[in-house]
Amino acid sequence: MDNYDRLLVGDEKQLETYWTFDEGLRTQFFDYSRDGTNYRKHHGRIGSNAQASTLTPGTLRLKAKTDADGNYIIQGIPFSGEGSTYSIIPVYGIHEFKPAKALRFVGRNSMVHTADFEDVSWLFPSTFGVRAFIRANSMGASVSQILPEIRYLWIQAAAYLGMACLVYRYQFRLMRKATGRRASLGNKATGKATGRRVSGNGRALLGNKYAGR
Repeated sequence: MDNYDRLLVGDEKQLETYWTFDEGLRTQFFDYSRDGTNYRKHHGRIGSNAQASTLTPGTLRLKAKTDADGNYIIQGIPFSGEGSTYSIIPVYGIHEFKPAKALRFVGRNSMVHTADFEDVSWLFPSTFGVRAFIRANSMGASVSQILPEIRYLWIQAAAYLGMACLVYRYQFRLMRKATGRRASLGNKATGKATGRRVSGNGRALLGNKYAGR
């Protein structure tokens, strides 16, 4: 029942027959169900008393659902004249995507398109916080109704805390290494200065020897 409000591709699971009745023909109709590239071809003919209708149910939409890999196909997009421009808008609960929509021109010479979207909701805590606030204050949602947003906020808080701890630990290690290098360089410099003083005293002794001579 989750496919009743959209056009199908034809290879959905447990789909035996798919008649669209949108071919513009008054005497026959075609089956678009298939298994891979093998169509089932459960075609039929329309009786002489039947009349064609151009009305499209209001609940039927040009949309698709992604598979396990995130791929989707929108089929049967109509166009008029040279073509029509459509907006492809990704929707998944309270998630936000980048870009928010993609424009595609569908015509005789441009029938196949691709549109990729990236889910960026996990990066911004404001996404779930603002929606929870609006639903609770403006729409009268209860705590149980905004639990998904609260869970996502806690997950984000834990993730950012873990990242902050890792960054702090990394910076602390860098500071310790830098302090150790400065200390070792200071010891080396002190050793060189002492050596010079000894050699200088040696020259003074040699000078005394020459003076005695």
